[in-house]
Amino acid sequence: MKKIIKLVGKCLLVSFPLWALAFLLSRYQMYYVSPEIACLDLNKSITSTHQDKYYKAIVLGDSTANAAFMPEVISDSMINLSMLGTGPIEGYYTLKEYLENNKAPEACYVCYYDSHYHLLGVYWDEIVAGHRFNVGTNLDIIKNATEETSDKGLFAALSDFVAYQLYFPSKYTTTVLAAVADRKEGISRFDKNEAALAQAKLHNGRYAYIGNQIFETVQMREYPEMAGKPIYIDYMCKIIELCQANNIEVYLEKAPMPDNSILTEQYISDINSFYSYFTERYDNASFDWDDKIYESKYFAEESHLNNDGAYRFSTHIKEKNKKLFGEEGYSPEQMASLDDTIAMENRPEDLFLFIDQKDYSIFIYDNDADVDRLVTQFGDSKYKITKASDELPIYRYSKNDETSDYEITPDSNSVTFKIAGADDYTRWTFPERMGVSLLVVDNVNNKAVTIKNIEYYCEDGYSQWFY
Repeated sequence: MKKIIKLVGKCLLVSFPLWALAFLLSRYQMYYVSPEIACLDLNKSITSTHQDKYYKAIVLGDSTANAAFMPEVISDSMINLSMLGTGPIEGYYTLKEYLENNKAPEACYVCYYDSHYHLLGVYWDEIVAGHRFNVGTNLDIIKNATEETSDKGLFAALSDFVAYQLYFPSKYTTTVLAAVADRKEGISRFDKNEAALAQAKLHNGRYAYIGNQIFETVQMREYPEMAGKPIYIDYMCKIIELCQANNIEVYLEKAPMPDNSILTEQYISDINSFYSYFTERYDNASFDWDDKIYESKYFAEESHLNNDGAYRFSTHIKEKNKKLFGEEGYSPEQMASLDDTIAMENRPEDLFLFIDQKDYSIFIYDNDADVDRLVTQFGDSKYKITKASDELPIYRYSKNDETSDYEITPDSNSVTFKIAGADDYTRWTFPERMGVSLLVVDNVNNKAVTIKNIEYYCEDGYSQWFY
């Protein structure tokens, strides 16, 4: 007996570093996981707990849906619950979890890229590694979709699952080494993940491909056909049936594709047949693929819209479902989210598009340029231009006169700009190049959003880019 106890003691002693490392991995995930995994925590916190705010529309999908649906544009009462690299299997359990803890929404938008109707995606690398679902849900997925979760059978899948649950270091080695490499480059995974979470919260669950990257290619891509595997079709049915049981309308969507796409007749027929399978079986499901192709400038990557593309798509979604969204104004929360997007803009045309019909003002410093031409080239003639300073060539471009009070105090080649009631001020330094400098103000939140400069080329007008 003593020998057995001694042996057990030695085994525990030898394995102690392993368990200690596993413990550290379980406690300090934010220091080594990717932003995509970090954002799963936000998704989980929304679905697994009761939300004080009621959302009348939710979005289920993968990264194409996460990038495409902008709640700040569509509705203050929409939450984007889509997760990168996932399919209908994960989507069903996300919906189930949400409904167990929250009042059922009126509408559920479902949008997946074609490949996620026949491929499980990042289930192990992100969903299981990030502990997105509880043990029971994961076991249900492994049992019902064994062939999709492992090519070695049920026992192998269960063994992998246990290893992830116990934070076996072997399962996280690659991720930890990547975090170490980042640290050597001066990049903190913790800071990066905190920033990603803050942005996901600000954008009501949207965190994929936020920015103005532009997809560029000279290659055309043909789409010859499309088909889904039975297991994924079954889970799509489960999603729709669960919505039906809770009186939720299901809007099946397919995100736009870039203009290098060649959609064959067979592919278009396959897409329509695939979605018709659901719309013909369920009276609460509809499919409308009227936005098939966008220019490549609206994409960050071949299957993901950038900010400008997401704005266009989301505006379209809002306009075609006025019955659900009505003529809602923009809440302070939506405006704060739009502020973040506007601050990223790199093209004047898009900035003016973003502020259209919203309570923004643009203060314009004219450095030997032409303010009227600026409005003609980029703006809306319905907006008013008024003089904003008696001492300097500063004008205000605004939807109406009911904007916040402000103070402009000259100081050499700059001014101090302060909104009445705000705690701080903005130092607005004017550029030397001929052109205009724009200071965008959010009148709902009484906040200076961003400063952008545009060069003026006289006969050729204004540059298409900020500098």
